[in-house]
Amino acid sequence: MSEIAMSPPAVSPSEVRRWETEIPLLILVILISIGLWIFVAISIIGIFYAVFFSIFFLLAQIAFIAHLRGSAIKLGPQQMPELYARVVAISARLGLVKVPDAYLMQAGGSLNAMATKLFRSNFIVLFSDLVEACGDDTEAVDFIVGHELGHVKAGHLRFQWLIILGRLFPFIGSAYSRAREYTADRYGLAGINDPRGATRGLTVLAAGGAHAHRVNLAAMLQQRHDMTSVLMTIGRWMSTHPPLVDRIAELDRSAAGSERIAASRAILGAAAVIALAFILPIVVGGFAMRKFMTTIQKQQASLAQTQTPAQTSSSTSERPKVEVADVPAAVARAQREMRVLADTADKYRVQTGRYPENTEALYAIWRLEHPRDPELRDPFDATRYGYSLDDGEYEIWSTGWQRKDIKARMMITSGESAEPPAPH
Repeated sequence: MSEIAMSPPAVSPSEVRRWETEIPLLILVILISIGLWIFVAISIIGIFYAVFFSIFFLLAQIAFIAHLRGSAIKLGPQQMPELYARVVAISARLGLVKVPDAYLMQAGGSLNAMATKLFRSNFIVLFSDLVEACGDDTEAVDFIVGHELGHVKAGHLRFQWLIILGRLFPFIGSAYSRAREYTADRYGLAGINDPRGATRGLTVLAAGGAHAHRVNLAAMLQQRHDMTSVLMTIGRWMSTHPPLVDRIAELDRSAAGSERIAASRAILGAAAVIALAFILPIVVGGFAMRKFMTTIQKQQASLAQTQTPAQTSSSTSERPKVEVADVPAAVARAQREMRVLADTADKYRVQTGRYPENTEALYAIWRLEHPRDPELRDPFDATRYGYSLDDGEYEIWSTGWQRKDIKARMMITSGESAEPPAPH
């Protein structure tokens, strides 16, 4: 194996600081993940989907690692020893006890690299087109290798299954991912001798190997001004990786200059747009639903006729007669079902401050709570129970109260005890 002599880095690994927002965002992601996992745990359907997708993603990761081991080139003392020696040297420089398995993989022209994990094994993958694009610029390659090893050193590959739900949470998860990229860049900088190698490595990612050496870096960094609008701020917040111009500016202050890009208005505007996008549909939807329910209730009120026991006494003979074989059972059933309707009216008053306007409204509200149950019907005439509202008080009754052979009160009025009346 070829040995690579490397001078002390520009930044000591012990001095590498995580990106300032990484730990606060990690705590937030963990809390969100715990909350979502609890929500999933109390839902039978949620548990099913959680198990299904966990198995799916695990199998997908196993398939990728199998592809990597079988179809990519594993670097080692007998396989591309010079590139492998750089991985070993940078791993030692960053303080890694164990050198991760390193692979060179053809990826259809993609300029990228990645770090991944399967159980306890860590891997870094260098896409062949990116290494080729860097050409003889070993410092640029070292920065890319150091960046991926930085993910391993910083513990970014640990507990991914625990925090996966939080990482999928809108804006918070992507902000945490961007913070991790900034941290890995700092490790990449600590793994090289020439800080400008980091800039060159990132420029290759932006322009490709054939054009990277022709890029005017100062002009490129001026593109940061194009990222300060409200829409571009939202787009940046949705991305899992920071813009390359921002990454270069953070690593090479001499190239970025002392100028600071003023974007406070764009940040406030983007926050306002996002808040409206989430809150406005809820407010409008709630208002529309309330208006719809009010309209339905008014229509029901206009179509229904409120009847009182006195009014029904003259029309009872016109209502259907039902032969009741077991009168005590019918009385008990009527008392029980009238109490259910009374509870429905009382709950509606607690929620809205008023009782249902009429029989149609009362049954419509009951139907919302019992969508699959058969409609409550008076066992003495097979019609709906009577209901009337007068001066803010209601009465619910059964036609059984008119039968002389029933020695029980077949009526409930507002404010009565929740216990059904007992027969005399």
